[in-house]
Amino acid sequence: MEQKAQEGHFGVFDPTGKTMVGLGVYTYLVDGDVPAVDVGLSVLPAYRKKGVAKGAMQWAMCRARNRGMVRLSVEYKTVNTAVRDLLLSLGQPVAKDTLDGTQLAEITLPVADGQSHLLEATHLHLSSAWPAHT
Repeated sequence: MEQKAQEGHFGVFDPTGKTMVGLGVYTYLVDGDVPAVDVGLSVLPAYRKKGVAKGAMQWAMCRARNRGMVRLSVEYKTVNTAVRDLLLSLGQPVAKDTLDGTQLAEITLPVADGQSHLLEATHLHLSSAWPAHT
């Protein structure tokens, strides 16, 4: 039985942690017995190919692991080889479906540990330095 999804977003920061250079979105969903997260990212062109997206995806994966998710899903255009290469650098993605030039890939997430909690806390500390909108 499918349960209600939880959605959110997060900032993508440059390596110094001082400049927000993109945005990520996530959806947690338990479909059947498999808790999973669907993640999407957008990074400013000037910061692409510099490890920013990889760092953001590693954080998103840690956050998901810390909440009991066991699978990460990413949907991308097959012509976007940068996303394919990013996924390959993060684990062993399994191609699920391809439809009209769009690929769905999944990565099995390891169980949460001290490192995953530390990485999540570090990112939250950096993002909390941003002033709240009024």
